[in-house]
Amino acid sequence: MREVRRLRPDLVVMDIAMPELGGIEAIPEIHKACLSTRVLILTRLSTTEHIFQALQAGALGYLLMEATGAELVDAVRSVHAGRRYLSQQITSTIIDDYTRNDHAHGEAHVGIEA
Repeated sequence: MREVRRLRPDLVVMDIAMPELGGIEAIPEIHKACLSTRVLILTRLSTTEHIFQALQAGALGYLLMEATGAELVDAVRSVHAGRRYLSQQITSTIIDDYTRNDHAHGEAHVGIEA
């Protein structure tokens, strides 16, 4: 956090699996230190729980470590511009989990009701 306060970066790329202060807990601390700093998560953790926690904490993007260099550049550009970025893998994980949970609870969302 000391470096965020000192440097006031536009963007922080970080892992959420960090020693001491965990990455999820660090996100609001980064925003307290410098409100305008945007956060992109780059991690090996791909559960929907980790993804949602990071986004709810204030991260704008979430990308897995195995991303290509081109995808990392796209993510950095998007988050730097203030847009959300979720890799295709992360989007698939969220959708798969959502549809699996809907089917388990018998909640089909088909059609539009007036």
